[in-house]
Amino acid sequence: MRTQLRTLALLCHAATTGAASVLLSNASAIITFDTNTDALSVIRHGSVLVDGDRIANLYEGAAPNNLSNDTEVVDCAGKIISPGFIDTHRHGWQTAFKTIGSNTSLAEYFLRYGEYVAGSYFTPEDVYIGQLAGLYEALNAGTTTNLDHAHHTWSNETSKAGLNATLDSGARVVWGYTFHNVSNFTVPEQIDNFRDIMASFPSNKLITPAMAYDHWASNPYGKDTQDIMALAREYNVSAMTAHYLGGPWDNANSPELLQTLGFLNDSIPVVFSHASFATAMDAKLLRETNQYISNTPESEMHYGHTHQHSYDIHDQMALGVDTFFTYSTDMPTQARIWLQSARYQSYNQIMSQ
Repeated sequence: MRTQLRTLALLCHAATTGAASVLLSNASAIITFDTNTDALSVIRHGSVLVDGDRIANLYEGAAPNNLSNDTEVVDCAGKIISPGFIDTHRHGWQTAFKTIGSNTSLAEYFLRYGEYVAGSYFTPEDVYIGQLAGLYEALNAGTTTNLDHAHHTWSNETSKAGLNATLDSGARVVWGYTFHNVSNFTVPEQIDNFRDIMASFPSNKLITPAMAYDHWASNPYGKDTQDIMALAREYNVSAMTAHYLGGPWDNANSPELLQTLGFLNDSIPVVFSHASFATAMDAKLLRETNQYISNTPESEMHYGHTHQHSYDIHDQMALGVDTFFTYSTDMPTQARIWLQSARYQSYNQIMSQ
């Protein structure tokens, strides 16, 4: 699967490097979507023509001979081409931790790998390299779009380093600048930093600014929360994302709370990562406001968040990877794990009656 998905990463890379046209030729299978039948369609032994940053044509068989002379031809025999995958929850900068956290717990994560401890050790160069390598890894696994909960924002320098790596990666990223209570960099200073970044934000169609904030529940009516809501509206950011666990884990940044604060039904999309103990009211509000949770099934099994109700809210749910240094980095694995987890819970519920 990894080899098959590299073709997709190549397609994405070609589109972002300014290549005039690329022909992905003679693929074993091209997975596409038929809007007439509202279903998947598979083209056998076909080709895909990409012009600039757009798919120009799909060919069911050999491509025509009259393509321009500067068309780069990539032989895709034995490979599968599919649409790019979307990861709705990722911390891209954490690549440096790969191989040392495969058996970690949530408590150890916070003490060794999380945003509140890593800031004392990571230089801007560390952040740049980690973010760039992490996004390359995602591209190599066929993920072409990421919602990055970018909590490397410990200083003006580390914030910009992560953004620069994101811009240099060629990936499509919704880059969520994180506002958090960290040492030596206050939330008002983070707001100033965000404004500076937005003042010179590159006109790159692949990268869009977003925001991440995890202190809704701990400080719902405080000045920081009010200022961040106002800032999000001022810049009309592409998304707001927050970790929401609930239950014994607390961290109840819930849809119900954001509805109370008047932010859930705003013009800004909100993504609630995990939502492990989402309530029936949360689910109702998600549907009414068309907001989404990001279910990261391998993460939630690994760390013990669990996810008791994901199969009940799958109509308002997307998938994500989370801390990819700890386990799988690809989206097909997350989809398979979620499906089997949902089936297990459903079967178990029936068998226990």
